[in-house]
Amino acid sequence: SRRHFEAALAAYDERHPQRSALGSDLGVFAYSWGAHTLWLLGEEPAAVAQAEQAIALARRIDHPYSHTLALAYAAMLHQMRRDTGMVLDCASAAVALCERYGFAYYGDWAQVLLGWAHGRERPEEGVAMIESALDRLDANRAQARRPYYLSLLAEIYARCGNRERAASILDAAITMSRERAEVWWLPALYLQKGELDPPPQRDAILGCA
Repeated sequence: SRRHFEAALAAYDERHPQRSALGSDLGVFAYSWGAHTLWLLGEEPAAVAQAEQAIALARRIDHPYSHTLALAYAAMLHQMRRDTGMVLDCASAAVALCERYGFAYYGDWAQVLLGWAHGRERPEEGVAMIESALDRLDANRAQARRPYYLSLLAEIYARCGNRERAASILDAAITMSRERAEVWWLPALYLQKGELDPPPQRDAILGCA
């Protein structure tokens, strides 16, 4: 919640950086995670500013893993904002850091987002990129945010003209979201499914023969 990340930032001292159990800087993580929370609350300018603060902090403390995390979270925020250019910039930078330092997880996360960005113009390429990244995440048992990732895959399948496959993926994402209680993206999944399903025929609505 907003209260939690604000409390984390209030307790953070950049002069004495603290690391999470997974190795990321806690201040960078709080800014990055908080940016998503702000966007979901409808505070888009504040969300973008906070994502930028996360990247700037990671650079100041010169911590490549945290920098990668900040870029991956920022790329996801910009996807939710539908800003393809910023997704490409942030996700590409995250992938470059992962290749340089051997970080796997955030590289695959960023590849999903790159697949979405490229898939808006080249859908078949986008599908291949997303599915390959999801396979690698599966191999590493990394299942967080899977309903969200599946929504991106469904969108690109729809762009390919394969609406049936897109609908099947969305059904799986909705089921997964509910079963795992990972419901933060569930309203968007229902909206996407509703936009994909054909509208009822006017005669059927009126009860006409």
